[in-house]
Amino acid sequence: MTVQSSAGGGRILVRGVNWLGDAVMTTPALMRLREARPNAHITLLTPSKLAELWQSHPAITAVMPVEPGETLFQTARRLREGRFDTAVVFPNSPRSALEVFLGGVPERIGLARRWRTWALTKPVAPRAQEVDTRRRSTSEVRRLVREQPTKPRDTYSDSAHQIRDYLHIAASLGANPTPVAPVIAIRDDEVAAARKRFGATEGRPLFGLNPGAEYGLAKRWPVERFVEAARVVFEQTNCQWWVFGNSSEVPLAESIVEKLPKGAAQAKPRCANSAPH
Repeated sequence: MTVQSSAGGGRILVRGVNWLGDAVMTTPALMRLREARPNAHITLLTPSKLAELWQSHPAITAVMPVEPGETLFQTARRLREGRFDTAVVFPNSPRSALEVFLGGVPERIGLARRWRTWALTKPVAPRAQEVDTRRRSTSEVRRLVREQPTKPRDTYSDSAHQIRDYLHIAASLGANPTPVAPVIAIRDDEVAAARKRFGATEGRPLFGLNPGAEYGLAKRWPVERFVEAARVVFEQTNCQWWVFGNSSEVPLAESIVEKLPKGAAQAKPRCANSAPH
């Protein structure tokens, strides 16, 4: 893939993150980066499973998907063809830093982390407010859920939010680190297709609830909290809820739908279990 230069803006590669939720949290940093470099050609290197999320995003000029099984050296070869000036690395992994190092990107920016700092030309010190988000084991999650009624939950200030970590990296290129709302670009025809597919009522706000997680219970909110959140949002918006999931998550989706109140559409949430059977 060859990237054409934009006058005065340079060619910037952003190495995107690997998971949907994390990807959404990078959007404020991408918007701030576009604000700081309005004429830049910004290419997002992203797993192919997330490529469609970025196709119409206002901060991105081009999307470079990484296919499953693509090797480090194959990715690096494609980056060399792009002739990028600068790489902004959002993930913390050694591989993500090695990709841009072997890809010959002259300026390489990312958080200073073990096993990879040497591959960056501009390692960024983590923020003092950064929160350890290590993956907990299933048994540890079960224990923490059991303790909830008697043990207060950990609480953090707004400054600890993960969105600020990505903004912190983008600030190294002159971006404003002040948070803005996450942005997902959706075309009108996509909205119309979704309403038609699920028989949505015109004029009502639509919300989707996806309670599953790649690593199961170890990264999943308890069902009761999903239900309570859905109730609160409905009371504030009179929305229509859809519950999503893959084939293995049908029982989970159904258990949530069953716990939500049924009744008149204008008074209580209507929920569609859209997990495929």
